[in-house]
Amino acid sequence: MTVLGRAASMMWGGVLLSSAGACGVHTARPVGTAATEPIERRVDAPPFAVTLGDAFADSSRANRLADSLYQLQPAAPSPITTLTVHLTPDRRVSVIDVAYGPDRRYADEVAHATGRFGNPSRRSTADDGSQFTVWQDARSRFEIVGRSYDNRSPVIARLTDLLLARP
Repeated sequence: MTVLGRAASMMWGGVLLSSAGACGVHTARPVGTAATEPIERRVDAPPFAVTLGDAFADSSRANRLADSLYQLQPAAPSPITTLTVHLTPDRRVSVIDVAYGPDRRYADEVAHATGRFGNPSRRSTADDGSQFTVWQDARSRFEIVGRSYDNRSPVIARLTDLLLARP
């Protein structure tokens, strides 16, 4: 099971993705990639805006979970409950974990992302019923996970910089 699969049982905050700047380096898409648009690398969750690859600037306003792991709690009434930011040793953002609030639904998030990025690269369902949908381009991967249990259906997402994230 992937890191995201193991992390699916954790509650992460919601996300609103905003457009990111253009990429200066163009490389071929990895095999199996279906996204027709570049994956947006920025998450806006006021008062926070976090971008993959950028230096992490909000450590003084974040909850430090470990040396390279910080959690941000957006202001109400954000649809995002938390952002968990993973940093490289030089303090650049390599992964952003997003926990959506209780009003967000997996199918709606997948439909929204499909409208923005095109067809997903991969879809799957785990033994526990968790559903996974993934979009990927040459630089980034965006994963949405939905899981139903105890009459709840939390939706989480992970945005990963493929060049900076640890294997």
